[in-house]
Amino acid sequence: MVVALILGRLQLRLPGRVEAGGHEAS
Repeated sequence: MVVALILGRLQLRLPGRVEAGGHEAS
């Protein structure tokens, strides 16, 4: 899904977001 790609890019740009969201499935 496009959302997955957006989330992945956000995680790369915002590493802190990964810990907060916990969506480290990519």
